Amino acid sequence: MEKAAKATILVVDDDQTSLKIISKLLKAAGHDVLTAKDGKEALTLLAEPEPDLVVSDWMMPEMSGLELCRELKSNDKTSGVYFILLTAKSETENIVQGLDGGADEYLVKPFDHKELVARVRTGLRIRALQKELIESERLAAAAQMAVTFGHKLNNLLQSVVGFAQLALSSPSDTETTVTALSQIEKAAQRMTMLVRQLQQIRSTPTKIYIGQTKMLDLDSATSRRQR
Repeated sequence: MEKAAKATILVVDDDQTSLKIISKLLKAAGHDVLTAKDGKEALTLLAEPEPDLVVSDWMMPEMSGLELCRELKSNDKTSGVYFILLTAKSETENIVQGLDGGADEYLVKPFDHKELVARVRTGLRIRALQKELIESERLAAAAQMAVTFGHKLNNLLQSVVGFAQLALSSPSDTETTVTALSQIEKAAQRMTMLVRQLQQIRSTPTKIYIGQTKMLDLDSATSRRQR
């Protein structure tokens, strides 16, 4: 049987017997398991470290599994956590309600233990793919940013070096030296503005630089902050 990579899983159930059985199954599959007796207690465990997957009963006091699911999915920090909802409700309308509430998977009680482990394994694969996609997008954005600022800074540095060489080549020509220093100052000011733009970036829209190489569209990336 294929074994998923080790993960942190939060199991939520007000029934202690069910909690122990599910925890034992998942630990046997090689995972780290956290437990909570209801949705409210679960939320206190979701700060650090964030679990990769949640297995939760639906009907619980204080906060139900569906309410917990909605809470997680509405929070940007936890919206990516894979959520498996367990319930004795097998009617189609209940299944639809659970999935509409944000649950990624719905398992009707009583369930086969092997099926739960298999659903968890599938959920972890999906979660891993999501993380890979997020990381690849982050790296792509970083590369586009590097191209953008490398291009702009290189142009400004060439200006600084060129005017510095001009000033040094004519040490006795006051007018030339003053002009060169003035241009160097302007280039330095533009570099300062470029750094400020970097600090103001809130999104990563792109435009084509050379060939198929993409660079950051700085005006669009910082426009919301500037308005």
